[in-house]
Amino acid sequence: MWDERVSKYVAYVRARTATGRSVARMESDDFENWSAPQVVMTAPDYQLYSMGVTPYEGIYLGTPWICWNLEGDTGPVLSPEIAFSRDGIYWQRPNPGVEFIPTGAAGSADELQIRMASSLVVLDDQILFFYGQTEQPHTKVDMQIDIGMASLRRDGFAAMVGSEEAGTLRTNPLIFSGGRLCLNLETEPSGSVVVRLLKADTARPVASSHPLSGDSICQDVPWLGDVNLADWAGSPVWLEFALSGAALYAFQFVEASSVQ
Repeated sequence: MWDERVSKYVAYVRARTATGRSVARMESDDFENWSAPQVVMTAPDYQLYSMGVTPYEGIYLGTPWICWNLEGDTGPVLSPEIAFSRDGIYWQRPNPGVEFIPTGAAGSADELQIRMASSLVVLDDQILFFYGQTEQPHTKVDMQIDIGMASLRRDGFAAMVGSEEAGTLRTNPLIFSGGRLCLNLETEPSGSVVVRLLKADTARPVASSHPLSGDSICQDVPWLGDVNLADWAGSPVWLEFALSGAALYAFQFVEASSVQ
């Protein structure tokens, strides 16, 4: 892939290490001459068969194929994890060994292998993951592989969830730009999210929102009173979310004219 951050072509390839198959990274200025492979991911308890990487919202998302069940009756099973990195070199695996897209039950079309495509696709309010799937063993020479697809709401990799009894989430101090705040949220019919803006040095509330509800990847936050969020841009603040019967996937500051 072409990596805008480093202005180079970058490839993620398989490497052999003391733990077995691992993931390495290579760079090229011209797509012809490549750097030596640099190992960027190993897994002591599993083999890492391959990894597709996609730049996404300022980070890198990876879908390493974990190769497990090496001694089982069916032979190796391939399925994806999820991983992320801020620079494409140092990677975090939030759930090592846990399938991001699970293989299927015995006899299903994806029983033994899910081979992820090299990149994901962002389409409107969804993230699409394409992959090859088969119920045939990894050792089969002429295996038949079908194409599968899984979808996820945009930014829907994880959520903070509040039960019917309201819970509160406060961010670390942050500095933002823009004039609007939008939330990626999903609430129960009677659920809600309320947002408060606090000065970071005193924890004094300076703005509070009307309750938000519904299911949206970018719901505009309606503030109580005459609040101009842009007045606080560039200053350290906290955001505090009161969640009741609601899941908060993400929040984003945007320009006043660009809420979508």
